[in-house]
Amino acid sequence: MALELAADNLSFSYKSRQVLQDISFEVKSGDFLGIIGPNGSGKTTLIKLLDGILSPEQGHIKLDGVKLADIARIKIARRIAVVSQGLWLNFSLNVQQLVLMGRYPYLGRMRFEGSCDYEIAKRVMELTDVCGLERRYYHELSGGERQRVLLAKALAQEPELLLLDEPTVYLDINHTLDFFDLIKKMNKEQGLTVVVVSHDINLAADYADRIILLKSGRLFAQGIPHQVITVENINAVYGKKVLVDTNPVTLGPRVTLFSELLSRLAVDADL
Repeated sequence: MALELAADNLSFSYKSRQVLQDISFEVKSGDFLGIIGPNGSGKTTLIKLLDGILSPEQGHIKLDGVKLADIARIKIARRIAVVSQGLWLNFSLNVQQLVLMGRYPYLGRMRFEGSCDYEIAKRVMELTDVCGLERRYYHELSGGERQRVLLAKALAQEPELLLLDEPTVYLDINHTLDFFDLIKKMNKEQGLTVVVVSHDINLAADYADRIILLKSGRLFAQGIPHQVITVENINAVYGKKVLVDTNPVTLGPRVTLFSELLSRLAVDADL
């Protein structure tokens, strides 16, 4: 089924503090959209709005032409899944139990998980490399293991759209690349639509087909990575000097931080 998520003039505030203002963009089936911007630019809030957890003060979000606010949560959960920066539980669940929670949109009040649900849970645990952790309790896992379990739980929902909020913040380099490779593979081969928030500009540039750059709650730029990730844009939004060239492997834009101190030290060392 084709999917289209449209944000139109979104604004949102926490009490008197405005976090987002006049945000408009579209996400269509098969998109891989990256959202970047400094801390406090509204990235996480935007993810919560797209999932319907928060409601915009102004503007609206439509899923296939229907306002998200008018769609039942259970129906949203069958189409949209979220992986946040971390989940802390006040009760004990093992990995298999937590992953099976991803099947809740398909279970009635009196229905328990069946063989099909267990097969789906097993498959997504294999995909996310957590199969050996089924009986381990979630609170006993490392931060990286927890993130992979949360991805498995999200994939168990069999979503059309996957929203990721800094999903690799606790992962090492190997698992970060494995994580994004898996998401990209599902995006290309299965048509999974992806929206990912990332502090790592280079990671977003390598994997996303389109980029949204936020500054102080406003949409500063959007387009393909080479259009958005430029020296001028990064300097204007982050307030730091950078060098932007082309990654020789991915051919996407590559950002290198420019430190005057380290540059002087390098020159002194040569002397």
